[in-house]
Amino acid sequence: RQLRASVLERAVAAIASAEAVRPKQLRLATELQQLTDVFDELHSALDSWQERLTAPVKAQHDALVESLQIASECRAFQRDLAAADAAGDLTKVFELANSVDPLLPNPDAEAGADVAESSAAAAPRGSLRNLLVPVDSELTHLTGLLEGSRERAARDPSCYAEFAGCLEGFEAAPVWLAVCCNTAGFGASPDRQRLMKGGATPLPRQMLFVSFDADERLDYMAAVSLDGRLRLRLHSGGGVDFQLGVSGLHCDDGRQLLYICLTPEGVCVTNLAGAVQQKITPASLGLISQPPAAGAAAAAAAASNAANFRFSGPAGTPDKLFVNCYRQRTVLVVGKEDLALHAKLSLGPGSSTFDGGLAVTNAVGSGSVGSCGTAADDPSQRQQRQHSLLLACDWAAKSVHRVCPASGRLLSPPLCAPPVMEAPLGIAVDCRRGVAFVSDYRKASVRVLLLEGGSGGGSGRDWQPQLAGPPFANPAGLAVAETGDGGGH
Repeated sequence: RQLRASVLERAVAAIASAEAVRPKQLRLATELQQLTDVFDELHSALDSWQERLTAPVKAQHDALVESLQIASECRAFQRDLAAADAAGDLTKVFELANSVDPLLPNPDAEAGADVAESSAAAAPRGSLRNLLVPVDSELTHLTGLLEGSRERAARDPSCYAEFAGCLEGFEAAPVWLAVCCNTAGFGASPDRQRLMKGGATPLPRQMLFVSFDADERLDYMAAVSLDGRLRLRLHSGGGVDFQLGVSGLHCDDGRQLLYICLTPEGVCVTNLAGAVQQKITPASLGLISQPPAAGAAAAAAAASNAANFRFSGPAGTPDKLFVNCYRQRTVLVVGKEDLALHAKLSLGPGSSTFDGGLAVTNAVGSGSVGSCGTAADDPSQRQQRQHSLLLACDWAAKSVHRVCPASGRLLSPPLCAPPVMEAPLGIAVDCRRGVAFVSDYRKASVRVLLLEGGSGGGSGRDWQPQLAGPPFANPAGLAVAETGDGGGH
């Protein structure tokens, strides 16, 4: 049974991987054919030019060969003529002279041909040798482009915006997303409707968790395989009231836990099946005090206080959870082990609410967006820093901020600032490729931003599926999942 389950899991993963790489394979096949067609055109054009350039030279060459043949016949004529003169055979002399005369060229025309040969043959020969230099240089450059395409892709955000497929048929509009890459021990119920601990059918290694528009009042959240073939539900029966409205998702692969932001309840910490393990609330973090008195007035006061600490857009590292307390323009740093408040990161003054998503980058070296140092820092110290960097979407300010979790400083410049975006909402980071994806709710697009450098001008570009897939409509949550070919979704 264990062998069956293991083989089945790997088989499902292999199928999902094959389906994921098929669009890329078809694209590469098209590019290969186009490249072959271009070289065929180049060969055809070169053949044509070769004919045009070599034809006059060949004509001159053939003329010279004919001259050499005439010269050979002239030498024979001289021998035969000498013999006829010695014999006093005038008739033979006349016949020999009459046969050779038509073969001999006009001296003036021959001189002109020599001059023409000298100029016509030398010009293309020298020009072609000169042409070899830029051709060789250009082809060397093109070869480098092909061989170094992966390195250049890390600097070209457009390489990460390739339509691969569409998951459709949900009962309501999807809003927030999270990918879990460790589903061991969880599976589908016998009717393949619910996600549960254990389960009759093991799950693929990666599952996409999807929350829905709160206005639809659905009492569940979805868990979907990356190929869309397996669709399960996490119902409110596990202790999470999904009808309150989900305002953000985060999955911890190592702990196999989901952190689900609910409005106005707080953060529900559940297993992958949606069973509540613990809850993070303003009161549990010591942000508000529990009223000692009972009654309706006390309950109303507590609800009013809690409303000022509504949470959204969680993100995390293996040991820390970052929660956006957007009405306070603050990011709360919560320990995953003790669920206690470790720090509050201020996002600066302002009357607008800070209600976008959060993402965490890996630590990177000197001078990059992941470094909490500044240009004035000592380079040796900056190289040693291993802090992650927090990226925060600011809807009202139309910006994506960079925050150093270690110092709590809001770094300047932001990763993206106006007028690049209108309403940044969801964000996901692909640390391996060095890019961030940010959904722009109003522009109906996803902006691909290079993490390197932190230019503040929004180094990157907007992407829409265009003709390859359905257009975006108010995009919100984003998530990145690795595929079997080393790429990602």
